[in-house]
Formats: sequence, C-alpha cells, structure tokens
Amino acid sequence: MEWSKIKNIILLILLTLNLILLIIVGDQQYQSVQVAQNTRFQVLQILSENGVTVSEEVIPDAASLPVLQIDRAALTSQEGVDLLGIGTEKENTGGRVVYCSAKGEMELYSNGRFLTHCTPGAFPVSGGQEAAEGRKALEEMGLSVRFLEEKQENGVITVTYCQMWDGVPVFDALCSAVFEDGSLQTLSGQRITGTSTELELWPLPDVPTTLIQFLNWKNEERLVFSSITSMEAGYQSSTGRSSLLAPVWCITTETGRYVVDTEGNIEALEPVV
Repeated sequence: MEWSKIKNIILLILLTLNLILLIIVGDQQYQSVQVAQNTRFQVLQILSENGVTVSEEVIPDAASLPVLQIDRAALTSQEGVDLLGIGTEKENTGGRVVYCSAKGEMELYSNGRFLTHCTPGAFPVSGGQEAAEGRKALEEMGLSVRFLEEKQENGVITVTYCQMWDGVPVFDALCSAVFEDGSLQTLSGQRITGTSTELELWPLPDVPTTLIQFLNWKNEERLVFSSITSMEAGYQSSTGRSSLLAPVWCITTETGRYVVDTEGNIEALEPVV
C-alpha cells in the first residue's frame, strides 16, 4: 500500500478519535449542566417549602476571589481638605484626626471610622438628588461607593452606600449621608484606604450548599423573612494596621443582609451608624 494512502488512513483514524472525544466531553458537559440545573431547582423547591421565595435569576454562578491584604494609608487630614476645602487641622494624635473649615468638621480614625458634620447650607441639594449628592461627597473623600438604600423619616433623608474595592463590594464597609432642610448634614461610616496585595485565590462555597446552610441557620436563629432578594460575591473586611479583605457571599432578604464566609460561617451585617 502506498504511503500516501496509509497516511490518509492514519489521519482518518485520528479525526475519528478526536470526534469521539469531543462527543464524550460534550456529553459530560451537558450532563454537568443538567445536574447543576436540577440541583438549583431542588434548592429553590426546598426554600419555597420552608417559606422563602427566591427567583432563579437571583442565584449567581460559582465565584472565586483573591484574598487581599490592605496596607492602610497613614492617617492624615487630606480627606478633610478634599471635601471641606481649606481649613485647619485641630487634632492629629496618630489614631484620630479632626479637621474643620467653614463647610464643617470631619473626624477620621485609624480603624477606618469617620464622621463629618456639615455646616447647614454648605452642601445644598435639590429634591430627589440626595443619593447622587451623597455619592459625590464620598467620592471627593476618595471613596468608590455603590448605592444601597434610601430612607425618609420626619423630613430627614438617609442614604446608605457600600464601598467598592476594584469594582468588588466590601459588604461591611458602609457609609451614610444624611440630608435635612435641603442640604447635607452628616457623612459617616467605615472607610478602607491604602494599597492592596493579592494573596491567594479562594473559591467561595457552591451556591446550593450555601443556600441550604443559610436556610438551616435561619431556622436555628428563628429569623423572620420570606424572600431572598439578592446573592452576590464580594468581601468582608478585618480591622488592624494591615487588614484583610476576605471573600464572602452576601445574601440579602427583605429584613437584613448576611454574609457567609468560605468556612460556612454566617453573620448578620450591622447597619451603618
């Protein structure tokens, strides 16, 4: 037999083997997708049977995030200058900075807490623009934030934000802006500043397992809620001179927000004060 014919036969055999492998891999991928879909359906059914409704669109795909080490920036009055303009540094103990100007007074703490009392009328706002103006003020302090909610009571409007780090939410780094009589009154919350270093990539627990763990925890703690409105991957922070941002799931219900870490530990997020 001529070599060219032998070579063609060999090529045909190789092509056939490749086709068989593709069929096997494709079938395995199809089965994997089917198993994942069936598992999600079963979890949704279990949640529903326990009085918790969840839309399928709310359930995210699997996620992994790197653990980040944050080297906090030295405490200075620069954020006060950026927001309040030219003024005076009244105090700087290393752990606390107080800065004031004609626009207000800002207190900054080494643990990330901050509180700003604004002079009435220094930061005017048009009705319906409170969320945008609060975000603008926080961005002038150098923070990247995302809107969470807005509440109004007795003429006082409180807007809550979550800080973002490289586009990923830090669920316990919350800030609030309070408006009254057409102007910004206070800014407060927890801020994270400094530089980050990636340590290792952590895969978050699979979504179905996390939801079942969360349901069991709800029943153990006798929590009252009837729906899960969102589930998202992000970070939870730790305090200290060199802190960590650890990957977590954040589950939001109509009554609160909760984080689930990579070990399956669950805790409620405290509202910003």
